[in-house]
Amino acid sequence: MKLRILLLTALTITILHSSLFSSDKLARVIKAYKISQKIQLDGLLSEEVWQQADVATDFRQHQPREGEPATERTEVRVLYDEANLYIGVVCFDSEPEKIVAQKLQRDSGVKDDDMFGFLLDTYHDRRNAFLFATNPNGVEEDGQVEDGAFRPNLDWDGVWQVKAKIHDLGWSAEFKIPLWNLRFRRASNQTWGINFTRIIKRKNEQVNWASWSRDNGGFFRISRAGDLTNLVNLEQGFNLQVKPYSLGKTRRDSLLFTHHTGGEKLDAGLDVKYSLASNLTMDLTVNTDFAQVEADVQQINLTRFPLFFPEKREFFLESASIFQFGEAGFFGPPSLLLFFSRRIGIEGFNTIVPIRGGARITGKVSNFNVGFIDMLTDEKAGFPKTHFTVARVSRDIFQRSRIGFIFTNRADFGSSHNQAYGVDANIWLNNSLKFQSFFAQTRTSDKSGGEDAWKLALDYTSDHFGFFLSHLFIDDDFDPRIGFVLRRDIHRSIFAFRISVQPNGAFLRRTNIRQRILHIVNKNGRLQDWSYSITFNNMLNSGDEINLRYERAFERLDVPFDFRPNIQIPTGDYLTNSVNFRFESSAKRRLVGEIRLGWREFYAGNLLNSSGSFGFNFNKHLNLRLRYERNQITLPQGDLTTDLVEFRFNLAFTTHLFLNTLIQYNSESNEFNSNVRLNFIHSPGSDLFVVFNEIRGREGERIWDGLPARNREFIVKFTKFLRI
Repeated sequence: MKLRILLLTALTITILHSSLFSSDKLARVIKAYKISQKIQLDGLLSEEVWQQADVATDFRQHQPREGEPATERTEVRVLYDEANLYIGVVCFDSEPEKIVAQKLQRDSGVKDDDMFGFLLDTYHDRRNAFLFATNPNGVEEDGQVEDGAFRPNLDWDGVWQVKAKIHDLGWSAEFKIPLWNLRFRRASNQTWGINFTRIIKRKNEQVNWASWSRDNGGFFRISRAGDLTNLVNLEQGFNLQVKPYSLGKTRRDSLLFTHHTGGEKLDAGLDVKYSLASNLTMDLTVNTDFAQVEADVQQINLTRFPLFFPEKREFFLESASIFQFGEAGFFGPPSLLLFFSRRIGIEGFNTIVPIRGGARITGKVSNFNVGFIDMLTDEKAGFPKTHFTVARVSRDIFQRSRIGFIFTNRADFGSSHNQAYGVDANIWLNNSLKFQSFFAQTRTSDKSGGEDAWKLALDYTSDHFGFFLSHLFIDDDFDPRIGFVLRRDIHRSIFAFRISVQPNGAFLRRTNIRQRILHIVNKNGRLQDWSYSITFNNMLNSGDEINLRYERAFERLDVPFDFRPNIQIPTGDYLTNSVNFRFESSAKRRLVGEIRLGWREFYAGNLLNSSGSFGFNFNKHLNLRLRYERNQITLPQGDLTTDLVEFRFNLAFTTHLFLNTLIQYNSESNEFNSNVRLNFIHSPGSDLFVVFNEIRGREGERIWDGLPARNREFIVKFTKFLRI
């Protein structure tokens, strides 16, 4: 019955869609110029053919003064030959000595510097695009973007090159992108979507070639990008990519005990990528290894619900947006994900389980977006051999809308199997209003019946006003075992409302005032939680931010909450108040920092949270970051103080050789973690990794009792990218 209501609602809105949808897209067109000569990649655009190409200019401000001409001129040209696409840009600057260029490491966040980037909508479907960007140091940053996304997925890594130079006129850059990196339809004469953006960091100014309006979503609104025309006879050719690896590892465990465990290991594996068609790719992996992945950032749980750690493994991050289903978290953990890739190869409390192999197919067939994953993990530490399957299909409808289906299956050998399936719809009613819905169900072989989850939501976003209205239901036994569920047995309603004012004054640039009301009952209608919050988000003209937040909340405990082994919070109703303050400095400075202060009533006691971070950019090669967080909790049942320390040391020798160090201390576990990674990109797409990991500390003690080594490992991994 619920499914029928959901689908009927979606169908009604779909019928109304065509009459409600409007477009005010400003047409922007640039022609690509075909060449036969070679381009010397030096960042200077010195070849004569650059001057023969069309020029994209007339950039308009997205921030701070929407629609006004950019304060500095930008010129972009596009060339191509049989194998590559070339983008050349000259970023004129009246004060080149003030250009901000502090980054040198790939994918390190070039938006913190002066930056130029562009989107390529190669299907020209106004929905998905590749992102390429650089700064004046020639740093490579790339990713994938969905239309209207708040942020790109920077975990897609293409094989391409860029060179940049700072000079008397400002700075310039040349991009060389092999066509086999991209997916596009077969056609003799193609048009792609394209857009360009530039950040002038010292002015906190962002300018776009197309889609500069804040109401229309800005740079990531692919549906409002310009057109790249005159792409004739493009060919990917035979596209088979092979990436073998070899690895040597030495590991020592149980160092606190007399009899140590561990040993040495030599290993090898293989990743293969093959284009089944120009817009459909198959990935194969054998004996998959993720030794080079950065360690998880430590967290301390002060709630009744599980912690969420994001995926960091490259194989699962690429094209991850195709498999998204559920409700992602905007300012916290997601409420529900029907597929969460960390369930593959990571069991229990971060136990790494070997992945024997698997396959993935992603791409586009006509108006259908398809994704398929099939993986097999080995048995280890009491966890059985397991087979994972995920199938996702969605269909593009109208200009920007989509409906879809997902199926997941987890089969534990010799034990149970679990299945989840669902349908979803994302319907744009106009340029600013989106209807979202899904219905999902899970079934497990050792349980009778199935359990449901569903959601209905409306999301309206414009520059000066926005609202979000949703209702989410999750059954008490809803259990997607390749997914993530934050909280079960809830009917949760949210109404959020935003007003934004942008005076562009000498001190204050913009203020966002957000209010949110949350109401939760269980499936029997018994009240569980409610809250009201108001947040003042102030963006200063300097690029700094100051936030103030107040919340009044109600929480009901129907069963005692075992907060810590020696602290149990009794059943009852708890009404609390909280106040939070945050200051974050602009990333354009060499010295950056953040301060957070928060106080709230914590059940029958109080919680004081204080945290701060400090960073210093010595130059483009070296930067340091130090972060500290303390929670001081007083309760009638006992007191608790927790400390988290995080230190990062990043040394970039060149744009292809980096040393990254992450050191963390968690007072609750008295655990001191070190993760040191050296990455040398010895050729495009090929890496040498040298990794050192160590865990110190004895649980139940304190830092002043000493931090003896508990586990230690040293890894050398070599990969080689081959295109056949």
